[in-house]
Amino acid sequence: MRQVFASCSSYSLGQLFGVKEACALITQSVQDETKKLPCFAVASLRELVKFCEVTLRVDGGASHIGKSRSRHFAEAFDSGADVWLSIDDDVSATRETLQWMVQAVTEPGAHIVIAPCQLRGQLRVNVNFADVIVERRTQGGASLRNAKSGGFGLVAMNRAAMGLVAAASPTWKDPSDGKTKPAPFLEVLEDDGTWLGEDLAFFRRVPTGPKGVTVEAITSGTTMHAGYELALEILRA
Repeated sequence: MRQVFASCSSYSLGQLFGVKEACALITQSVQDETKKLPCFAVASLRELVKFCEVTLRVDGGASHIGKSRSRHFAEAFDSGADVWLSIDDDVSATRETLQWMVQAVTEPGAHIVIAPCQLRGQLRVNVNFADVIVERRTQGGASLRNAKSGGFGLVAMNRAAMGLVAAASPTWKDPSDGKTKPAPFLEVLEDDGTWLGEDLAFFRRVPTGPKGVTVEAITSGTTMHAGYELALEILRA
């Protein structure tokens, strides 16, 4: 069984219930399907534990997203897990979609797989696809399409990818525990004045190329973002 480090941030629940209580509520809801909680990610995490050995990290006080995601990344890398799966509290995906994502990033090589989500109130997805289209199918039958970057609503990556990203990232001293950690989500101000938020800054640091990381978006399955359902097959070229 694959070892997956799953992380979830929920600022909204932290504001409603308090940081520690929000973390406990999400964790308990994943373990007990009778518990109801206004958090879309819980449904996906419940599915994930059915086919993976999952270590769950929840942040209920994620007011600074770049720091929160960098903490998740550091703990996932240090955990020794095969896969880091990052999911936001307003995102969910079917069990089949999650299985395909985990399978795709555990194939040989360094892989990052983004699950496209429809943006709120827009007919667009949170993925920047590559200019030259390359599509492939995994051994499990899922379709993938190469991408440049995307939002971290739902993303999976393997240890090889995490290692390359960590090596390419600056480090910071986390005041919460005093430890020095990679900061792949530190925002970037480019030479032309373009401000890159945490997710785009992450992908700006991802080393690609023949010996680097393969960045892809899954185009099989279904995601839901804040109530907007997306059949991923429509994103195939």
